[in-house]
Amino acid sequence: DHAHKQSQRVGVLAHYSETHDNDRLAKKGWAWSLLRNRLCALASVNGAFGFTCGVEWLATEKILVHGCTGLAWGNAKNIVPEIAHLNQLLCEHPCFFDGAKLTPVKTAELKQRAARPLDGGLDVRKAQAALRTPLRGSAEGLAAMHRELGGA
Repeated sequence: DHAHKQSQRVGVLAHYSETHDNDRLAKKGWAWSLLRNRLCALASVNGAFGFTCGVEWLATEKILVHGCTGLAWGNAKNIVPEIAHLNQLLCEHPCFFDGAKLTPVKTAELKQRAARPLDGGLDVRKAQAALRTPLRGSAEGLAAMHRELGGA
């Protein structure tokens, strides 16, 4: 809610999944890093999402700003395709377009505000026809994400 409210007032705030101030996401594993990156990307304002270099390669070494820290470049186990898919979605889906009307909705099961409403108040038929990224219903998307994270 903070980023959405403040972005209207001061300009778009970027949502970072990881910064140099914290331990690397990959220290908690592949699934945690992927989940945190997806959450931050999908909860961003206008798709303004970022991460610290090395996230895509699952780097575990803490960033030392004035030092030399490994980025795990080329690591066979990585989330490069998933980050690419997220970036494509942020570029193509209408709910991330400038001026998209986002209205918080209550999620019945959790009784909390949803980061992305199912109905953003846009007529998206033209955009859906042009999308290369297939759109899934919320239940199907959550089930696919659950499967991809290994049922975690």
